[in-house]
Amino acid sequence: MLDLTLDSLAVLDAIDRAGSFTAAARVLHRVPSSVSYAVQKLEQALGVPVFERHAQGARFTAAGSVLLDRGRRLLADAEAVAEAARCAARAEQGRLCVGTAEVGARLRLARAGLRAYRERWPAADVAVVELDSPTQREALRRGSIDAGLVYGDGPALDDLATAPLADDPLETALLATTHPLATRERLSLGELADETLLLFRRAANPASHDALQAAFAAARFTPRRVHEVSGSLATWALVADGAGWAPKPRSYRADPPTGTVAVPVVDLSVPLRLDLLWRRGERAPHVLAFVEVMRGLAA
Repeated sequence: MLDLTLDSLAVLDAIDRAGSFTAAARVLHRVPSSVSYAVQKLEQALGVPVFERHAQGARFTAAGSVLLDRGRRLLADAEAVAEAARCAARAEQGRLCVGTAEVGARLRLARAGLRAYRERWPAADVAVVELDSPTQREALRRGSIDAGLVYGDGPALDDLATAPLADDPLETALLATTHPLATRERLSLGELADETLLLFRRAANPASHDALQAAFAAARFTPRRVHEVSGSLATWALVADGAGWAPKPRSYRADPPTGTVAVPVVDLSVPLRLDLLWRRGERAPHVLAFVEVMRGLAA
């Protein structure tokens, strides 16, 4: 059985972000030998080298780079699973747990809704967990979350109620503040052709992913490199580090993440809608209050 643990993936992530084994050990609050041992065990389990070692240090092999990229997806998924479990425990105690897709986390309407809800229920304990839209629908059915802010492209579900909140089309390029194009007032897709495209996984939003690809084809836009990224936090970090650009909704222009700027793309516009989702027949007063607040703000 393959001995691949979340801890070993976290070690690889720390090495990449910190730049060396020694720096990673400081970040992880470990001794350097512990980091080296974790890497050695991982390489033994895989049967392939993860790093090329030389006098100046070490760098990832091709296998190591693949493991790092996919390992980060697993780390993000594991954290989402853990938070969903915590949300389920909160729900048993009458606490509100809201799932949000990336657009929900950025849109001012979502933040305003949570603020208004807390004003109405000042003693409420509110948890917010980022989950992609398909995962939110399943989490609602299981009772892991109480309400969801999702992309409105999923199938109609008899057991879930939906209310549209806002249109927020994909028409913006998220770039590092240090990027040469960051000072531009607007861009075209052609100007981004030589930049690495950091694209969300299709499984996170199939309809929007396909619509974005169709928009690229219509504009005859072919990026030189494409890297799929899981989760908004990883995307923001990669963009801020100068690893590439990411297509984002219009709402990002008002409040881009730290270290990034959001520039309009004149020949890109993919419809995207934020919906509120909750269980039909919901009776919990605190959940119904949140639904009422969000629908009131949208109206």
